Amino acid sequence: MKKLLLLSILLVSCGRPAGQPQSPLDRPESHYKQGLADLESDQVLLAERAFNRSRSLDDSYPGYSVGMALISLRNGEYHDARKRIDAALRKDRNFIDAHIGLGRIVSAEGVALGRSKSTWLNEAENAYRRAEKLSDESQDVAWYWAQSYAMAGELGLAREKLQEILAVGRGKWVEKALSEVERLQTAERSAPGSRAGIEIGLKAEITRAEWAVLLVDELKLPELIRKRGDVIQTAQTFELPPDIESTWANAWIREVLAMGLMGLQAYPDGNFYPESILTRAQYAQSNQAILILLSGDKTLSHAYIGQESRFPDLRADNYAYNALALSLERGLLNIADRRTGAVNPEGSVSGAQALLAIRQLQNSFRIEY
Repeated sequence: MKKLLLLSILLVSCGRPAGQPQSPLDRPESHYKQGLADLESDQVLLAERAFNRSRSLDDSYPGYSVGMALISLRNGEYHDARKRIDAALRKDRNFIDAHIGLGRIVSAEGVALGRSKSTWLNEAENAYRRAEKLSDESQDVAWYWAQSYAMAGELGLAREKLQEILAVGRGKWVEKALSEVERLQTAERSAPGSRAGIEIGLKAEITRAEWAVLLVDELKLPELIRKRGDVIQTAQTFELPPDIESTWANAWIREVLAMGLMGLQAYPDGNFYPESILTRAQYAQSNQAILILLSGDKTLSHAYIGQESRFPDLRADNYAYNALALSLERGLLNIADRRTGAVNPEGSVSGAQALLAIRQLQNSFRIEY
C-alpha cells in the first residue's frame, strides 16, 4: 500500500510527458513563432528553448530546424545554418520560412566571407523566388529580400521590395519598411560612390574608429588643418593609447588624436576604445571642434551655454549640451525622438548620418577635392 501511494505521488509530481501538449494552444507552430519573436528581441536562450519545445511536440515539424538555423546565422556559423535549413526542407519542401531563411543565410555568408556579389545574390534571389511562389502575400519574403539587396548595395532594388510592403498598407513590416526606405534614401544621398562608402552608409551605428577614418579619408581634415594653419593649431605631444596598437584603424586614429578633437580623445584610463560605438554626444563634440577649426569662431564652444535646456532628457549644464545644440542647429544631427524632443546623448550615430554631416561640412565651407 505504501509503495502504491509513493508511486502515485511520483506520477502526479512528474506531470505529463514532455512531448505531450499541455493545452490546445501548446502547439509546435506557436512555440516556433514565439522563438522567432524571442530571437528578434535578442533573447537567444528563450528562443532556443521555444524551438526545442516545438521539436518535442512534433519531431517532423520543420520550424525547429529553421529556428536553430537562424541562431547559427546569428552566431556566424554559416555551414551549420545551411545544414539545418537542408534538414527543414527534407521535412517539408513547402515550408516557406526555410526558403526565406536560406536567402538570409546566403546573403550574410556572402558578405561576411567576401564572396562575389553576383554569386551569392543570385542564390539568395532564387531562394526568395521559391518562397514567393509558395505565398505571394508573405511580407516576410519582400522584407528579407529587400535586406539582401541592401547588403549587396542594390539600394534601388531594395526600395522596390519595400514598396511592395507599403503598397499593402498593413502588416507587421509596414512601420519598419517606412523607416528602412528613409534609411536607404539617406544612404543614397550621403554615400560616396565607392562600395565601402555604401556599406558605411547602410550601417545603423558606427564605431569610434570608423568615424576617425571618415574624418581623415572623406572630410580630409588633416589636409584642411595644413591649409588653414593660420586659423587652427594641432595638439601638443601626447602619449598614444595602448589599445590602438593592434587595431586596423591605427593610422587614422593617430591622425585624429594629433588634431586633439573633442569627442575623439583618449578616455581617462588612457585607452581609445576604437571598436566602441560612437555616441551622439561624442559625435556632436567632434562636430563642434571641426566647426571651430574650419570657421575660426571660438565662440561656438559656448554659444548655447546659459540658456534653458532644449531637450527633456539633457540638462543645459551637461558637458555635451552645447555641442549637441550646435550640431542640431547646423543640421549635422537629427533629434532622437521627434515625439518627445529627446536628444539621447548616449545613443548611436548611423553611417548615413555621419556621411551626410561630412557632405554638409564640405558644402558649407566649399571644400573640394
